[in-house]
Amino acid sequence: MRFIATRQGQATYHDPKSLSLLAAAFIFFASQLITNATIFQGDAGAYWAISSAIVDGSFPQTIRGYFYPLLLTPFRFIFNHSESLGLLSLKIGQAIGYGYLLSILLPDFYQAILGARTSTFRRILPSLLVALIFPGLIAYPLSDAPSFGLMATALHLSLKAIRSHSLILLLAAGLLAYFAYNTRTIYMFSFIALISIVFIFSAKNISHKAIAVACFLLGSAVGAIPQMAINHHYHGTASPLVVTDKDGKSLFVRQLTWGMVVDKYETYIDPGTHQATPVFYANDEGASILQNEGGFTENQSFPRIFKMMSEHPIAFVKIYIRHVALALDARDGDVYTNLPSSEKSTHSLFFLIIACLGLTRLAASLLAQDKNRKTAENLLYLSVLALPCIAVIPGAIETRFFLPIYCISYCALAFESIKHKKVVGQLICAAILVTCIFCFAETSMQSPNYTRPESYLASPSKPT
Repeated sequence: MRFIATRQGQATYHDPKSLSLLAAAFIFFASQLITNATIFQGDAGAYWAISSAIVDGSFPQTIRGYFYPLLLTPFRFIFNHSESLGLLSLKIGQAIGYGYLLSILLPDFYQAILGARTSTFRRILPSLLVALIFPGLIAYPLSDAPSFGLMATALHLSLKAIRSHSLILLLAAGLLAYFAYNTRTIYMFSFIALISIVFIFSAKNISHKAIAVACFLLGSAVGAIPQMAINHHYHGTASPLVVTDKDGKSLFVRQLTWGMVVDKYETYIDPGTHQATPVFYANDEGASILQNEGGFTENQSFPRIFKMMSEHPIAFVKIYIRHVALALDARDGDVYTNLPSSEKSTHSLFFLIIACLGLTRLAASLLAQDKNRKTAENLLYLSVLALPCIAVIPGAIETRFFLPIYCISYCALAFESIKHKKVVGQLICAAILVTCIFCFAETSMQSPNYTRPESYLASPSKPT
């Protein structure tokens, strides 16, 4: 908070964080008004429907966790009485929540681990970029940004707890970390990484480390109670985990097999009928391997997936590099797009330049740190946020799954100072990345497929 003298000699206070939050919330609210999302389809529609069931006093059997639909219930309650007021309240709530995440929480976290400079404008810049590039994630009730925000908050509280030796903050961090996992189960990897951080950095004494981890897990256990009740009701088990199996088969394994034949997935909304159509970009090499190994049905298990990986390591490396490249192509940031991706080349190039400049600047900052131990420590902190992105690489990719990496890159772009001696090298690296990814993405976008991945395979040629 800054002390400023006015012309009349009176004193006033200028708080950069408050101004940043107001500006960011206004940006996100305006972005939602421009998008004007009134009909929710796909995942957004599913969450909106589940929130309605909670308002009615029930929770349906679903592969989704309870927390994010519960978070939506106040807005759904208003919506049930007045649709216009309900949608308006949702816009306001999302604007404030995402404004806080990107103008206060992430900048504070980034400053805490990397010592970057912040100002009102620098704090606003990540919000401006997210609103510009990912308007769909702001306008629709999707779980990507909330889960990221919850885990980022849990990480920030954990760092504060470690430095202040606060068990209360560890309880809160554990609670929020579980909420992040419950909202998107891929955050299980972040949850485990965060426990590791608490154990490694909380204290020198092993008994104190155990107490810190126990407090973190106790907070998580409190958050898991409703999920345990739901699981006991529908599955006869009091597990704290979100049950994602469908028809006895793992959702994650199904995503792995889809990832062999699909480089990227997006949703196209027909402007005339307003119907949602899934759009897939196929991988012929992966489809050929899967077909020769018995097709989708015969490979719904981790041992079969690992067997194919061991037999075709080069092919899988190529498949996953393609996934990363297309995940960094944010031309479909509106999520539910009414313009074919092949017609968004200008958006793709512009957004890709921004992301690559941010990532190369972050890399330069990490490499410039004096102590290798400090660099490793910061990478561990950043990995908590990046692990969900890494974990989804083998699956069927959607651009929105890489939101944490995009947000980190935007923070690097906003908060890192330009080092003139190294800027040429950074620009060269960014230019190489942009050129390679853009050329590949342009080629891939010319061959959309509007049928489900299972249809890409002929009858399996290799019985198992």
